[in-house]
Amino acid sequence: MKLFDKMDHDDVDKVVIVTAIITTICAVILPVVILPIVQGTVLFDRGNWFVNHTGAAYLVVTGAFLIVTAVSLLYFFTKRYWINKHPIVPALIVFFLMLLSFPAGWVGAMNYYYFTDEGFTVNEMLSLDETFYAWEDVELLTLTITDDETSAAYDTIELTFENGDRFEFDASDPNFLNHRRNIMQMVEAHGGEVDRGR
Repeated sequence: MKLFDKMDHDDVDKVVIVTAIITTICAVILPVVILPIVQGTVLFDRGNWFVNHTGAAYLVVTGAFLIVTAVSLLYFFTKRYWINKHPIVPALIVFFLMLLSFPAGWVGAMNYYYFTDEGFTVNEMLSLDETFYAWEDVELLTLTITDDETSAAYDTIELTFENGDRFEFDASDPNFLNHRRNIMQMVEAHGGEVDRGR
């Protein structure tokens, strides 16, 4: 308790400023590092021949870091209302609000999909449960082609399942590009139709 009594507003301000600067820098750099590490650790299995995450996963993890920055700005914008209070009260409120970044970051990191010899598994945003689709459940694989005057290239790949669920992937993503043929072969081998858009 004596530590709290010695705390003053300047000490709290310094901690909040340093934390805001660090997390703002981390928001720009770390999502690119964190997502592959977390997902690689959680999802590592030799049978997963292609694991990837959506662009939304990067945005949510970046947003998780920026929550701390936003709370820091809120702290300074509202400072005049609580300046005469004991500094521990706003410090605890700020700390509690900053803790919200952890569940937000985890939700972002758990947005992924992967392919195996058995099928396709996805964990959508705001869900912590995986959904598995066997290759036999794929009804149609549709390739969308972007055609200009000089060349044609696959733009998107969409998987349509027997239950009506659909998932679209960016076919120009270099990671996805390496596995496009495998996915098409798996769909055809298990009785699904492949529409090559021609």
